[in-house]
Amino acid sequence: MTLSPRDTQPPDRLTLWPVGDGRFGLDVWWTGRHGLASAEQLRSALDASGLNSRIIQSIDGRSWALRVGPIDERETARVVSHFLAVATAGVPPPPV
Repeated sequence: MTLSPRDTQPPDRLTLWPVGDGRFGLDVWWTGRHGLASAEQLRSALDASGLNSRIIQSIDGRSWALRVGPIDERETARVVSHFLAVATAGVPPPPV
């Protein structure tokens, strides 16, 4: 990914699930009026890295998510590490 933790708004929620054969799906959720911009910004970075993603909106229209995957274990760790770094005030993620 080409985003630094300072370039991304902290998500409100991460949801991770196995899809089989060692791959995972990941939803990154933001609530509020800046949610769509955050999802679009991350999608651009993931697309540049060759990772599949799509933007989804909650039923009530108040939240936006970026659905990532399916991605392998290593890519899952990279994406989750990015958001852990965002949540801990820009502390660089551990090498993967």
